[in-house]
Amino acid sequence: MAEQGLQGKLSLERGVAERPAHRSQPIQSHDSLATLPGAILNLQQTAGNAAVSQLMIQRDDDHSVAAPSKSTTAADEHAKAIVTAAQAETPGIEERAVNAVTAILDTYYPDKKSMVNKVIWVEDLDGLNTKAQGRGPKVTGELQVGRKFITHTTGPNFARHVLQVAHELEHVQQHRDGMGGNKKAPEREFLAFYHEGTATEVPHTGHMGPVMRIKLLNQAIVNYNLLSDDDKKKYEDQHKDLLEKKASYEAKVKPEKTAGEGD
Repeated sequence: MAEQGLQGKLSLERGVAERPAHRSQPIQSHDSLATLPGAILNLQQTAGNAAVSQLMIQRDDDHSVAAPSKSTTAADEHAKAIVTAAQAETPGIEERAVNAVTAILDTYYPDKKSMVNKVIWVEDLDGLNTKAQGRGPKVTGELQVGRKFITHTTGPNFARHVLQVAHELEHVQQHRDGMGGNKKAPEREFLAFYHEGTATEVPHTGHMGPVMRIKLLNQAIVNYNLLSDDDKKKYEDQHKDLLEKKASYEAKVKPEKTAGEGD
């Protein structure tokens, strides 16, 4: 996540979900689409903005990064092409990881691409991480991707991975809004995990199940508890909404009672 991040955050952002929103040394950068597999090139040429025109991750200060108001969960050919390329035997895993994140940005967040300075491979990073570059309203993010993200870029996880990229984009916007620095890390992570855990899936990317949503919202709670009293009061409505949604997700995953268990 942006800046050094929290240990709790890193455990999820780099490990939750397949592992489920950050600093390691860059290993490989990606500055062009020339190396993308044919399927991804075709995907990027045909995708357009339709799939994300209504995308909006709401921000409490009315700033936002493009999540959908309505979900069509069946994965389309674009989502399938990204997954197929991610799981192919060639090119190498480093290049496939960078290509997968780049393809997600190009396909689902084309209007936010300028927020990302570059996408690089970091071997020991489990998921995604964003390192802020610069200061003020023109901050960009170095988006880092690790082994666990690419090995888990599969059909069942794809919808969450698309929202995970949005989580990272939100961190760039947060820095632009003056929320940089270690002291603001819990606030950044609370908001990003809250938004990621409650967002509707981007149309045609698949479905993110309640178990993953619970994990994400648990991380939001961890960071909420690290906020100052003033910030807790500031976000008490979001915290209440988070708890209500978490309870609804938990109700969906409770195991069914077997005969003889009682009420």
